[in-house]
Amino acid sequence: MLIGGSLILIVLGRVASAPRPEPTGYFTEVRLPLVIAHQGGDGHWPGNTMYAFRRAAQVGVDVLEMDVHRSSDGVLVLSHDATVDRTTNGSGRIDEQTWA
Repeated sequence: MLIGGSLILIVLGRVASAPRPEPTGYFTEVRLPLVIAHQGGDGHWPGNTMYAFRRAAQVGVDVLEMDVHRSSDGVLVLSHDATVDRTTNGSGRIDEQTWA
């Protein structure tokens, strides 16, 4: 527990000391409420797919929400789950699998 607590403090310390990025202005003129497409509109289209993101953009959503994981060989993978068990015929954690 103490080791985990120390690790969190170290990570937070590094984040807090990092230089702040310049604002982009994207949210300076926000139209409220914002329409957010969770996983690109999961429930309407297959979640976390390019098809879902394109369709959500076509209907005018403001924000595309997605979950990103990294495979063991460094490939970024869009998946709501940390494992491939529910959405594929494979099993296991994404970060323990290669892209292939």
